[in-house]
Amino acid sequence: MTEIHGQSTGDGWWIDIKRGIDQSYQLQAMPTTAYMQLHNQVYKHCASARPLQFYPNGNMPQPDAFGGRELYNRLESQFYTHLIELRDSANDIHGDDLIRFYKTSWEKYHFSSKVINGFCHYINQYWVKRAQQDNGTNIYDIFTLSMVKWKEVICETFGTRMTRTCLDWIENERKHETIDSNPIKVVIESYIVLGDKLDNIQLGENNPRTLSVYKYYFEILFLQESKQFYICEAAKFTSADSISEYLKQVAQRLTEEEHRVKSYLHSSTLGSLLFILDDVLIRNKLDLIYAGAEILLRNDKNQDLAVLFTLVSRVPGAIEKLKEIVEKHIYLTGLQAIKSIAETARTDVNVYSTKIIEIYNKYISIVHECFGGERSSFIPALDRACSKFINKNAIVEACGTSTKSAELLARYSDTVLKSKKVINDADMTKQLKEIMVVFNYIDDKDAFQNFYRRLLAERLVYELSASIDYEKMMITELKVKCGFFYTSKLQKMIEDMDIQESLRAQYRQYCVENRLRNTVNFSIVVLTTHAWPFTTVFEFTLPLELTSLWTNFTKFYRERHKNRKLTWFHQYARCELHTNFTKTKHILQVSTYQTAILLLYNDSLELTIAEIQDETKLEDEILLEIICILIQSGNRSHNETSKNSKA
Repeated sequence: MTEIHGQSTGDGWWIDIKRGIDQSYQLQAMPTTAYMQLHNQVYKHCASARPLQFYPNGNMPQPDAFGGRELYNRLESQFYTHLIELRDSANDIHGDDLIRFYKTSWEKYHFSSKVINGFCHYINQYWVKRAQQDNGTNIYDIFTLSMVKWKEVICETFGTRMTRTCLDWIENERKHETIDSNPIKVVIESYIVLGDKLDNIQLGENNPRTLSVYKYYFEILFLQESKQFYICEAAKFTSADSISEYLKQVAQRLTEEEHRVKSYLHSSTLGSLLFILDDVLIRNKLDLIYAGAEILLRNDKNQDLAVLFTLVSRVPGAIEKLKEIVEKHIYLTGLQAIKSIAETARTDVNVYSTKIIEIYNKYISIVHECFGGERSSFIPALDRACSKFINKNAIVEACGTSTKSAELLARYSDTVLKSKKVINDADMTKQLKEIMVVFNYIDDKDAFQNFYRRLLAERLVYELSASIDYEKMMITELKVKCGFFYTSKLQKMIEDMDIQESLRAQYRQYCVENRLRNTVNFSIVVLTTHAWPFTTVFEFTLPLELTSLWTNFTKFYRERHKNRKLTWFHQYARCELHTNFTKTKHILQVSTYQTAILLLYNDSLELTIAEIQDETKLEDEILLEIICILIQSGNRSHNETSKNSKA
């Protein structure tokens, strides 16, 4: 470029500026000195207005008086002329070639316009601003002016054709053909830049952009054709049996469209585009998707269920129906599972609760994995389903009592807490938590407490518990769920057992101090009256061999607790008897009632029922039941017993 020396005269100033513009359009290198000379040339021309004293009364000159109008008009004309030539050169270009032509031309023009705007800084700062204040929106800064002309000449000529080609490329990409998306990206960026400049003029710098050019030339038609494309695609999904394939396809389409927008469209398009996909691919297909959900649940297709949930969640309110489907499925599955074990449950009280726990664990896992995690809104649906099939099922109905579930759970708890298997605290905690899960669904929790209390009493009195600590853990779980009052008696039972060892030690010391000799090894349990489920006291006379023990302990206890009354529940006591009449020595584990009867045979080989009753004072029904048990036991070991023993 020829360097500029001194001030231009005539049109010389414009010749130099025009040469700089042409050089910019051709992307020729421009030395810094030449760029600054163009900047100075613009300044000198704009500053060539008359001095202020030439204006009467000191009035400020009008914008045209600064010499900027002529330069502005010439720049506008130059932009227009250049773009007309560019347009005419592309009249015969179509399709893919047009997009590539537009990309190359826009990149050159956009860059050149920034260069020109740079050395026209002075006219922007002084003449354009004053003209805009006086004349409104028809005057633009030089860069915006170049963009306006591009829109008027190039976009209005080629916009529709370019959009058509861009949409064809996008459709090909949706059909999994490989395309070069960079030209589309450049077209879109040009629309955004053009719209931004126009919005800046019409709305002001501080207001949100409307993307008017982008929407007008591209987005509206893009969304329309996207909707039509996916309507055709969704029409192929006609059977719930193909639900897995369809879900994967929809999820893939959503990912593809998000990637497409991120790659070469404006981010504002994403919301409208995804709304169309949600509407066409999901909302309009909900009936088939719901039917497919039932198939997936039946076939344990958890990964597909997770995808289905994610997709259905995109449609407001759509998961409510899905919750109903899940709830119904769990309920029916539970009913069928309980029905399938009805026969086994007659002899195995544990199978009922273990089956319920198995079902719960399966579906809570599905809820967490597929339906939104630990805080999933599907948990209430799971709760309702479990509550229904646990409290009313084939086993409950066959028994004719609504408390059957409570009873069976209490018996299962008894098995767990009596287990002598080596088990660590973590495993026991897990089992107790599972028991509490089922307990939460039991309607009649008072019935459970009654059953549980009786079984707890047996474990404690007969020392059958695996660990007193585990008993306390279970009671704590119940207390957290139902409160202090619900577990107060259970807690008192545990407290009673905690003091037994101390009480026994005191009694042993008492015997030493009073020189009492106990001919029988024995231990005793003193219980709080209202806490334990022991209420009925039967008339019974202890055998002579045990009377002294009873007398000594009663005296000991009354001396220490003068205001307390001891009530003896002999029916719950157990004894060990050693046989002396057989070749092989045996130890008999018998009840106190059985002990009283058997000890009578130390003095007599034959006794009548009446004689036994007279000695023991047992009621007829109880006595006959005990004798029958003894006879049955005697028959099993007949060869080792005395043939002369009879009752």
